Amino acid sequence: METDARHATVNASPVTREERPVVQAGERGLPFAIAVERGLAALAELGIDAELHDLGGEPGACRCVVSRDGRWLANGCGKGNRDAARAGAVFEALEHHLSGRTSVRAETVELCSAHEVAAGALRGDSVASALADADDGPMGCRRYRSLTDGSTVPVPVFLSCIDYPTEECEELRRELGDTYDYTTAVRYSVNSGCASGASVTEATVHALNEIIERDAWSMMLVDVFLARRPRFGVLDPASLPDDLAGLLRYAEELAGDQVALIDMTTDLGVPSVMAYLAPEPGEAAVYFGCGTSLSRRHAALRALTELLQVKALETELGAPTHDRDHLRSYPPFSAASHMDLSEALRQAPRVAYADTPAPETPAEHLDLLRQALAARDFHGYVHELHVAGNGAAVISALVPGLERFMIVHLGSLVVPGPRGMAALRSGAS
Repeated sequence: METDARHATVNASPVTREERPVVQAGERGLPFAIAVERGLAALAELGIDAELHDLGGEPGACRCVVSRDGRWLANGCGKGNRDAARAGAVFEALEHHLSGRTSVRAETVELCSAHEVAAGALRGDSVASALADADDGPMGCRRYRSLTDGSTVPVPVFLSCIDYPTEECEELRRELGDTYDYTTAVRYSVNSGCASGASVTEATVHALNEIIERDAWSMMLVDVFLARRPRFGVLDPASLPDDLAGLLRYAEELAGDQVALIDMTTDLGVPSVMAYLAPEPGEAAVYFGCGTSLSRRHAALRALTELLQVKALETELGAPTHDRDHLRSYPPFSAASHMDLSEALRQAPRVAYADTPAPETPAEHLDLLRQALAARDFHGYVHELHVAGNGAAVISALVPGLERFMIVHLGSLVVPGPRGMAALRSGAS
């Protein structure tokens, strides 16, 4: 298959097995320094210039600004030690550039009935009811390949390209013949599941872990603010391995307050952690980081370094803000949007940290993620947005049925999908 051939090209790198350690719990197949070179080469192939700005700290953050002929195109941010932060920043910049309107090409877009799409692969997804309840019409879709059996299904472009349903892309939609009214559906538009990596396999691992992470975050919000029965635990700092304990202390020193490591792992069984700093009363939480990985150590590491990244970026870009005033008429959703977990944290039990084994390669990591999803009757789909000559890739993945209720934190009035509603009714999440 074409994907396998591209992956084989990546494996044909002169880096030997002895030089290729277990990197990021098997989520990357190359040492960070070589991954940075691969990402920069993929950008250069597109005629794109990249500037790296180390934001300080160890671990800390890095910002990558990409441009063409002096015109800004996108930003990317990375976290961790210097090389890890640089790799993350370069690949996120590549992703942000190629997952926007640049990725919408006429040859990859087909028009489909919105109602038929809602009744197909998206059946059981949070957006399906919004599409089914609205008027039907031709909707721009792209073909996604099943990671289970290789079959393909149409998936709406707006689910991965947040610019697509906006006025900015009105002319583009007209050229494609897409006349669908996105007024209701647009609130579900989010680029969750878009990811990049040194290979298609690596990018897919990042994408699936992000989707599972957002599902865990969403289910936690449902439990705490809609069901009003917090079910998460807080990792006991005394039980953490030395490296995580040290990083937690460093984050607390930098933040000047206590940081909670919330275990928000769901029934999928893939470790998901949030590093959380409570907001001032009446304010929305902005200082937090999330991480999901088959390795609980790496999930916690990612959550903590993402929190540090938010703090580092605040100095350069300011704290993130979102309009939430329109949610005041819907108190539970307004509360979920503000995400003040202070009371829930006071009630949450302390749980001992328990390590989980890390896969050695992205291929192994991907296979285990597929198994975890299939065990709960969920299946992933992927669309290759771009694959560079050296194998570096940007992909969009989707796992129909997993929750995206976390969008409410961005100020969007969305309701949980069938998975969240089932948990709300049954008390199981």
